[in-house]
Amino acid sequence: MKSKTLWVAAVPALLLAGCGYEYFRASTTTPCASAECEVAVSVEEDGLGGCTVLYATPSTLHVLSQAPKPSLVRWRISGDGAQKYEFYGPPPPDQQTRGVQFKTDNDVVFAQCGAIKSGAEFQCANNRTAGSYAYTVNLKRKGSGAACKPLDPIIIND
Repeated sequence: MKSKTLWVAAVPALLLAGCGYEYFRASTTTPCASAECEVAVSVEEDGLGGCTVLYATPSTLHVLSQAPKPSLVRWRISGDGAQKYEFYGPPPPDQQTRGVQFKTDNDVVFAQCGAIKSGAEFQCANNRTAGSYAYTVNLKRKGSGAACKPLDPIIIND
């Protein structure tokens, strides 16, 4: 009888753990020493008309000292998300949101930022000033402009 009770409790727990895999995705750090470093961004619909920026791969981009100065960081919406979602472009004067928004005022470190390829990509020139830079990825639904829940990855410059 006890083993049957254990199975009844274990099966739903395993199913829930499997469904939540993407939400508990391990963070990744990827080194980049090239002139162009890329971050893949995944977005997911919640089934209620909303969306969430689910993950950035890598979650920590480590730009190595061997990378040219300046280098380019490019974020790209992966999979089918590029058909439905886009990065915010440069903000108008009355709006602070942009596709990639650094937590501190880093317009000197990350300059010439903007959405490209109809909003499917966003890029910034990185002058590679040493430090750790947290940022927010902001996406919106094409057409309606409804904002997705953002994600906060990191860039480390050597």
